[in-house]
Amino acid sequence: MSTNGLTCPHAGCDTGQTGTVSPQGLFCGCHESGFDVNGNVVRGPARQPLDHFDVTADASGNLTGHGGLVVDASQRLSV
Repeated sequence: MSTNGLTCPHAGCDTGQTGTVSPQGLFCGCHESGFDVNGNVVRGPARQPLDHFDVTADASGNLTGHGGLVVDASQRLSV
């Protein structure tokens, strides 16, 4: 389990340092794994999808990501 949302599940590389994020998804430059916009693997060597983390919204609409709380990929914030 990653703790910052930018950790590749293949070898634990910090994709915030070695990767890129685009409208198509995330690319890990460490070992060239690719993930779609939902975190699913589209190119190995990664075999596991990216972790999904809890997000909450306050009454003003400010979003808070809870990087230590992994949730099921189907969980979505209702706004």
